[in-house]
Formats: sequence, structure tokens, C-alpha cells
Amino acid sequence: MRAALFALAADQLIRPATETKEDRRPEIIIAAGYAPEIVDAAERVLMAHAVRLRVFQRAGEVMRIIALERESADGDLWRPAGSVQLMPASSVNVQELFDRLISWRRIIEDGEVIPADCPMRFANTYVARGQWRLPHLRGIIEAPVLRPDGTVLDVPGYDSATGLYLLSEETWPVIPGRPTRDEAQTALRLLLEPFAEFPFVDDGARYVVVAAVLTAIQRRLLTSAPLFAFDAPGQRSGKSLLAESIGIITTGRQPAATGVAKESDELRKAITSALRENQPIVNLDNITRPLDSPDLARAITQGEYQDRLLGMNRMLRLLTNVLWTATGNNMVLHGDLTSRSLICRIDSQLEFPEERVFTIPDLIGHLRANRKSLVVSALTILRGFYVAGRPRQEVKPWGGFDQWSQEIREPLIWLGATDPCQTRDRIVTTDPDREAHADVLRSWHAALGERETLIREVITEVDRVCGSGSEDESLRALRQALLAVATKRDVPDHIDPRRLGHWLSSKKDRIVDGFRISTGQKIQRATGWKVSSVSCVSSKGAGAKEAGHAQPPSDSSRKREGASAASGQPEVNSPNSPNSRSEAHEGDEGIEV
Repeated sequence: MRAALFALAADQLIRPATETKEDRRPEIIIAAGYAPEIVDAAERVLMAHAVRLRVFQRAGEVMRIIALERESADGDLWRPAGSVQLMPASSVNVQELFDRLISWRRIIEDGEVIPADCPMRFANTYVARGQWRLPHLRGIIEAPVLRPDGTVLDVPGYDSATGLYLLSEETWPVIPGRPTRDEAQTALRLLLEPFAEFPFVDDGARYVVVAAVLTAIQRRLLTSAPLFAFDAPGQRSGKSLLAESIGIITTGRQPAATGVAKESDELRKAITSALRENQPIVNLDNITRPLDSPDLARAITQGEYQDRLLGMNRMLRLLTNVLWTATGNNMVLHGDLTSRSLICRIDSQLEFPEERVFTIPDLIGHLRANRKSLVVSALTILRGFYVAGRPRQEVKPWGGFDQWSQEIREPLIWLGATDPCQTRDRIVTTDPDREAHADVLRSWHAALGERETLIREVITEVDRVCGSGSEDESLRALRQALLAVATKRDVPDHIDPRRLGHWLSSKKDRIVDGFRISTGQKIQRATGWKVSSVSCVSSKGAGAKEAGHAQPPSDSSRKREGASAASGQPEVNSPNSPNSRSEAHEGDEGIEV
């Protein structure tokens, strides 16, 4: 018997289930020397049940779809009860699956075949393989989405065309097959109605909310998507309610949330956890300091995010199809996030905004009750744009978000909505880092013109003139601007040449307010610097027309806007003037001071 067993082919180790047996599971015989073939056979059984058991492979791991019975706050990431997320399948999990799906058999000395448990070494081997034949999972969704081919994914379960798993026990209404532009505009108005009483500072802010809803629904299929920030002058204005509303429409519950600690490492861990779990939305809640995170910037724009698994010497390569939102009072974005974000600002202009009375007193309850119709409205907009041939709209490119612009931004503009990217100007103008950069360039050019100068010569000149009591205001302004970016840490009233050198290097060739600082020739083995006026780049003033900014509205346009403002609802048919800005990325290189 044993000699015959060793001669078996790999596919003979598994015996199919039969209708006559009480135990209808397929059998696998545990035979020495056949470990790889036995694991292969066990995987074939698992593959037949993987979708039903919600077991997939994703980003180099075997993952299970789970739902949290109660809220969880592991680390800095809070997850509400009912959250649907991914969890890595451990060896114990796999062993249990193998035992549930397979009737294991072992041969004892006298040749008798007896029942057995799946040996742990088989489960360990399977988990450690790194490559499996399980279905690939791109993400979990809890509402229908528009596939890249224009069809609607609304059937619960795994969709092999997209790699998405629609987890929903509800029957979704039929999305119109060929919605007209008028039907899409009606859908846009329906999507706006629940938010009509929010005190948006302009229509650009209003349509940031709509763009956030569309993005949240389609996020699993988008390579990248901007951060959506919700901002207000003070507390209790409704910004958190707006962020929560995006989650209610998309999943039926609040989004996961995390704070932003001073230590950047804590945010990095939360980002890695959220991406690994495939959270649909993560809200950075109650931002109280300028937000600047290179890790978050990478997670927003890159298709994959790499990070080391906590406590292990293994690198994770995670898909980044998660939507990031943020809330805060007078929020300030720094660094790369200024060119990766949209901002929705609301202002009630009241001392106690929490005392307002609304037509919809329970917005969250209203959104839950009308969630299906709101999702259908969102998909009607996207489907209508698709069947219309995706007509290209005259919008400024936004590097890094080309797909998002074509599939989310342009459908709104096609319907006459205000470009949500207009709000990017507000982010740029409130960025203190950019303002400090502009101050240095303006004052440098005013004081020194466009001649090449060494860093030490600049510092000597501004210190000498200021020390002598000179009334040269241009040099005084330059000294104050340089102190703002390169103060000596132990001597606050002195400019640190090394810090200034690194700062200049990080800003080299970046154009701000029509000026650019660049390096010239080497002078005495040191780097010469000069600030040049760049006439082809316009600022917010006279150059707005050349930059493609909207012209002032006509009297009739003002009347229409006034009527829309009075009704609390924008006119979706009104003309649109795209207005977005794109900043160059900062470089970083060493220099000789």
C-alpha cells in the first residue's frame, strides 16, 4: 500500500467528494515526500470556495474580508463598528480553512487509513509561498461603481473584470442605461439637495463636496485622487458632518479616522494600516497644525505605497485606492500637499454656528434613508458623461491626477458646475511656506537685482547695512525674509548660511509670483545664486488673463449668481470657467556655501 502511494501522481493525492459518503469533503492523503503536491492539492480545493469564503490574494498576502462587530482603535486609526476591511490570513486561519474544506487522511503502520488534522507545516508553507492562484482583489466596495468600459457593477460578489468585491445585501435600483445630459443635470441637483443649507463660501467649495462623493464611489478604480479638506473659521460649523456624509453615502457609515500627531512616524503607521486594510475612506480629524506629510503625499499620488511591515524585515507594496479627507479650523497645508488637495470652506458668519436650525435636522439619518437614490444619482452623472463620449472639457491639467480629472472633474464641468479645482488657489494663498518663499524672491530681486551673489556675500551685505543704521529698506526687507527661512537655531537674530544654502537648494528653479532663484557659475569654488524675473509666468494680478483665469462675470452672470445664492442652490447650467494652478515639485540637492 505504501509503495503504491509513493508512486501516485500529485493529482491522485486528492480524492473527489462523492454523494454516497456522509462526509462530502474531498480527501487528501498525508504522505511523506509529497508536501509541495499536497499543498497544491489543498489550494485547488480552496480556490473552488475562495470567493464564497472571501479569501483572496492582494499585495503579496493572502487576505480575508472581515466585518468588525464593534468599533476598533488599534494604534492611531479608529474604525467604526461594521467596518468592512481586509485582514491577513495567518497560518492558523489557513489551517482552519483547510480542515473545514478537506477531509485529511493518514496511513498508519498496518496500512489503515485514518482521519487526521491538516498539519500546520502545510499551512505555513502555503502562507509563505508569496504567489498563489487565488483571485486577485483590487478592493472592497459597498456601492455600485462604473467600470472602465462604462457598464455598472451592481451585482454583489466578486467581479473578475475589475478585481472588486461588491459587499452588499441590498438590491440596487437600475442605473439608466443611456442617461441624457438633462437627466444627468437632474441627478446633480438631487446630489446637491442634502447640502443646500451648508454655508459654502463659494460654488467651488460646494462642488468639492460633489466631487468628493463621486471620487469616494469610484476610488477603487482610480490610480490617484486628491485629498479633500473641509475647513471652517471655528468649531461646530459642520465640516466634520460633511466629511462624515461622504462616508455615509459611500458605505452607509462613518469613515475611519485618525489624528495627526507631531511625530510623523505615527501618521505613517496609520497610513500603512489603512492601505493594508483597504479602508474606503480615512478622515484626518481635527487638524490643529499645518499639515505636511511626505508619506501622505505619496499615498495620495502614487499607485503603490511601500512601507516596512511593523516589527518585521519585510516590505509591503500596497495599493493606494483609498480616499483621504481632512477637517480643521483655518486649515493650512504645507509642502507637497498644497498641490495634491482640494478644499471646501464653509463659514456661517455666526458666533455660535451650532445653534442654527435646518430643514433637514438629522442629515446623517436623511442620507442613510436616501443612500440608494444618492448613489444612483452619482452613477447617472458618470454614466451620462460616458455615453456622451466623454467630451473633453477645457480645463487646466493637474499633473498626477489626469485620470481623476477626466473621470470625476470633467463630468461636473460638462454639466455646467463650477470647477472644484478653483479652490486650489485658496490653498496656495494660505500656505505660509509659499509665502515665505515669495517674500525671499521678491525682496532679493528688489535689493540685489539679477546679479549672481554668493550666500556669504548676501549675508554680509544685509548684516553690514542693517548694523550701520542704513535706511536701505530693500536690504532690511531681505534680511527679515532670510531670517524667516534660515535663522540660526541658537542665535535667533543671525542668518545661518548652511540652512540658507539648503533652503535655496530646495527651492531652486521653482517659479513663485513671477520670480525664480537659480544657480549660476562657481565663484571661488562656491555656488553663485541669482533671482530672475520670469515674465511668462503670471501672478494673481495682471497676468490672470494670460494664465487662463476666468474673466470677471458680466452683469447678467452676476444676476444669475445672485439668484442662485439667494435660493441656496447653484445653477448647474451656468457657464463654467476652469481655474486651477499647478505648482512644480521641489527639488533637493546639496550646495557649497
